[in-house]
Amino acid sequence: MSSAYRLKLVPGEVLFREGDAPTTAFLIESGCLRVTALREGEAVVLGDLGAGALLGEMAVLDDAPRTATATALSHCVLTPVDRKQFAERLESADPVVRALVFSQLARYRSTLATLSGNAAPPSFESTLQRAEAEEAHDKIRLENQLREALELHALEVLLQPIQDIASGRTAGYEALTRWHHPQRGPVSPAEFIALAEETSLIVPVGDYVLDEVCAALQHFATLAPAHPPFIALNVSGRQLQDESFVERVLARAQAHDVDPAQIKLEITESLVLD
Repeated sequence: MSSAYRLKLVPGEVLFREGDAPTTAFLIESGCLRVTALREGEAVVLGDLGAGALLGEMAVLDDAPRTATATALSHCVLTPVDRKQFAERLESADPVVRALVFSQLARYRSTLATLSGNAAPPSFESTLQRAEAEEAHDKIRLENQLREALELHALEVLLQPIQDIASGRTAGYEALTRWHHPQRGPVSPAEFIALAEETSLIVPVGDYVLDEVCAALQHFATLAPAHPPFIALNVSGRQLQDESFVERVLARAQAHDVDPAQIKLEITESLVLD
């Protein structure tokens, strides 16, 4: 028996037809379906799909009419996937991922129209999708510019003093990373550090800051050898997941003749919860 959460088909039963309005995509749990499309009045087989395959998702994503017909070749069990399930996941995805999905979807529709001899379909891109695409493009540009800033040593590491109240002296410093973009001016750390944490860039950014911190500690050792300060720096989850992270910290400390105890790694509460 079929239900809202499980659909059963018998051989020869049509799941949906070309031109139908889309409401649901389907995950094939068992069985096999044949996907066909009309070309010059003849049904052309586009492929046979079995267990584990997802079908009907393209029309659900862009709300365009079905471009093919799906017919059961055997007894089939399907799990329906409605538009809301797709939409909720896309909304929580990175803008770059969303832009990639809709870009590929538009290209698929255009290619399909060309192969079928039809005019290119009208664009269903919404104002929101265009805005998200531009946001994605901005993120990609900023990521590439951050890579360039690393190569050019354009990131600045500032040291914020940490005072020891009892003695009144400076006990150490907190390392703060700043980026002055040549066109945009100052870029908020909340923006570029977050971007780096979304990608593997946080590892070279972290190594860059560590190098600057070790060089600063080496300099302080010549100024106040009796009371060498510490420097605290933030560490991301991606850095800690890198098996060579501790070795790199120790190697950089040794290269600058710095006591590793002077390097304090700060881990955020959110990282501990993750």
